[in-house]
Amino acid sequence: MSKKETLHIYVRCSTDNQNVDRQIELGKKFSKQMNMNYKIWNDEHKSGLKSFEDTREQFSELMWEVDLGYVKHIWCEDYSRLTRLLDDQMKIDTRVLENNLHIYEGLNGNQEYQPNDTMKRMYQIMKTMMGSDIKKEEIKKSIDRKIQKFRQGFYVRGNVSFGFDKTEDNYL
Repeated sequence: MSKKETLHIYVRCSTDNQNVDRQIELGKKFSKQMNMNYKIWNDEHKSGLKSFEDTREQFSELMWEVDLGYVKHIWCEDYSRLTRLLDDQMKIDTRVLENNLHIYEGLNGNQEYQPNDTMKRMYQIMKTMMGSDIKKEEIKKSIDRKIQKFRQGFYVRGNVSFGFDKTEDNYL
């Protein structure tokens, strides 16, 4: 009797008000379609804007198992869940190619990512670069809006600063 392959399902979301349940369910559904066992790797509430080697323990361990030859199939909702950094993308692409790794993207109809296809890889590189810049701009805008609201006397979020009280209409 041959041993069933394992689909390694990697899930991540970057903020506390999001969860990964939907990603997990989609990954499990795909593993069933592929007649594979599955293993969940969950880096919930971890940013993709920082190197995975420094901040995402689950993904770092997954890549270690790829290097050891234990992992052949990974499912993620979108390749951008793996990283938003170009340096990290190059490291991941290298591992994909060296280890004959199969990465399936849920948002792309569970199509397999092909880093050896020049056009697909170029598209992914541009998407990573643009996604990183867009995310950084969103963060900057959010911070700027909070500063502006605070300067106008509004309660922004979190604990009310010492010496202030919050009114019913969210003023300090």
